[in-house]
Amino acid sequence: MEQERSRIAQDLHDELGSGITEIGMLAARAGTATAQENRRSDYLEQMGEKAREMVTALDEIVWAMNPRHDSLGSLISYFSLYADRFLGLANISWRLEDSTATANRVVNSRVRHQLFLVFKEALTNVVRHSQATQVTLSIEQKNGELCFSVADNGRGLPTSERTEEMDGVANMRERMQRLDGGFEVISGPGNGTVVRFFVPARP
Repeated sequence: MEQERSRIAQDLHDELGSGITEIGMLAARAGTATAQENRRSDYLEQMGEKAREMVTALDEIVWAMNPRHDSLGSLISYFSLYADRFLGLANISWRLEDSTATANRVVNSRVRHQLFLVFKEALTNVVRHSQATQVTLSIEQKNGELCFSVADNGRGLPTSERTEEMDGVANMRERMQRLDGGFEVISGPGNGTVVRFFVPARP
């Protein structure tokens, strides 16, 4: 229980703390007597965007904390809702392949949240870098593991461009390692990119 409380407190601090600070700074700039009208409008627009981001982040934390969502089926539904919204804004189509995993399999709060953050980062990289038009999400249960795959039909990564630090790869790998799972990126020039991450399928 203490570990869970600490995790939730850290999530709230990380996701919301910096956003609140940024809004405060923008409000201070917008309120200065010397601020030009066009700059004041920019500050107010940035405040609104940051507030919307914080509402989304809070929704993600509340979803992760709610024990009613401790199932693979709920995780897949949340993945789907996020992909619809995020990829839709980028005009990228997506599809969910038929899952071989059991929808009512228990996936606890900590695992669900970390899996979602890796999924979110993977989609962010698709939108920012891949030039893809299609994304496919697949979920399998095999060899005692829950395996997730995010594949795009984009330009792929030249071998010379790949580093462990780029595009949050190191962070995603670390998240999976903390769950006793694994992470890999499979890509080549012109062949799209596949991000795979997996965790033990605990009963």
